[in-house]
Amino acid sequence: MIESYLSNNKKAMMQLISVNPYNLIYASDNLKDNEEVIYHAVNIDGYSLKFASKRLQNYKPLVLQAVKNCGYAYIYTSKKMKEDFDILYYAIETYGLSIFYADNKLKDNFLLAYKSVKKNGISLAYLSTRLKNNKFIVKNALQNSPYSFSYCSNILKNNKEFIMECLNISTQIYYYLPEHLKIDHEIIEKIIERNKLGQPILVFTSSINKSEVYSNLLNQKNIKHVVLNAKNHENEAEIIANAGKENSLIITTSISGRGVDIQLGGKKGSIPKDQLKINKDKIKSLGGLFVIGTERMESRRVDNQARGRSGRQGDEGSSV
Repeated sequence: MIESYLSNNKKAMMQLISVNPYNLIYASDNLKDNEEVIYHAVNIDGYSLKFASKRLQNYKPLVLQAVKNCGYAYIYTSKKMKEDFDILYYAIETYGLSIFYADNKLKDNFLLAYKSVKKNGISLAYLSTRLKNNKFIVKNALQNSPYSFSYCSNILKNNKEFIMECLNISTQIYYYLPEHLKIDHEIIEKIIERNKLGQPILVFTSSINKSEVYSNLLNQKNIKHVVLNAKNHENEAEIIANAGKENSLIITTSISGRGVDIQLGGKKGSIPKDQLKINKDKIKSLGGLFVIGTERMESRRVDNQARGRSGRQGDEGSSV
């Protein structure tokens, strides 16, 4: 324990602070209110501002020095200092989450928000509602932390075009999508596994949005595929008829091509019979057509129709 006479001796306290700035905690109230003593402490470790007098925690030149040295010192500044742009600007440079403690007006400042998310993406959680809805700010937060996507506005979380842009920054945002857009990563792994073997795959999703989310992730993996939905239905029958070809991968939102037979190896008449037989035998050896339902459809009848696409007419095939 530091003797009481040392705690009130300026020269001795300055020496003690040089050894450990946290010795300031043992200083007398008079020395905790002494600018020279506190400057000396915060120059070594800005966090020691915590032990300064309330007056000096409200003294801008000293507070600036403290937060430049240690952004975490921002926590111990006065309410007035937490309303000051300059103080927060420098605090963010060493502690990105400083904005959590700032005045609400500063949480709505674009420049401070940008600086904050570049330092620590999680700081997006503490910004104003307006800035959580700013695409530029959210994208910069994602570059720092994919988890930050969970803090952006619900408007952006449900904006399909914006989600696709974010996926180009980090595919990990899949974990933080709204429930109706979430995907099953085991399904993606299964698609990749079977596709590498050359097995034809037919994937059924419950919505256009979800089919495009799956498609985007497959694009990230450089896996060739076709998305068949209301936006791309002109050649539906032709596409489905060739769903049994080697390496075929189709993502669809409905029981596409009703009445169209899926022939293993390819559509009859599209290639010579001898080659078609060779192709068919190869597809059989791979397990036939593999049908994946990403989730339950609107009715059991639709689920059964999807499953029925595999193993038609005694051919090999399976479904999950």
